[in-house]
Amino acid sequence: MGPRQELIEEIKKEANVDFHMYSSERFLSYGQSLLKEKINQQALEEIQTMKKAELEELKRIKSHENRRFDIEIKAKDEMNYLSNKINAVNSKIFMLRQESEKIFKDSMRSDETSEYLHSIGIHDAELQEERAELISRLDSLKKLISENENVSNIDRFRRNKYFNEFGDEKR
Repeated sequence: MGPRQELIEEIKKEANVDFHMYSSERFLSYGQSLLKEKINQQALEEIQTMKKAELEELKRIKSHENRRFDIEIKAKDEMNYLSNKINAVNSKIFMLRQESEKIFKDSMRSDETSEYLHSIGIHDAELQEERAELISRLDSLKKLISENENVSNIDRFRRNKYFNEFGDEKR
């Protein structure tokens, strides 16, 4: 396990000395060579195995976080694109409706104008359908990001708990 940061600071402040700490395997190795003590080789191998497993878990957590981060970035880019597209569609709908209102009065006088007004109505309906689809995609992305942030917070908690238990030497 690694030392707590506040204890390192305390020993430097109170004793005015630098702090150094060996890993468990290095401590046992030095103890074996310097003190001529016999160290159980199986204990040393278990420590190395545990250390390797801890590092693999850290790599897995980091890789998982990176994947989620990439997903979140792509989703936010897509959200920006969709928001701009929705604004463009809204603008087109607004312009069509203004034009429709402008020529509505003329539609009573001419079949051609009435036909044009009908085509504007069809185009308006198509744009509204496109907007509904875009809004649905945008909502799905917002939900994905929200779920991603919740999982990310859980993983951050797990990683911080791990570092608090096993120290900073594995970062």
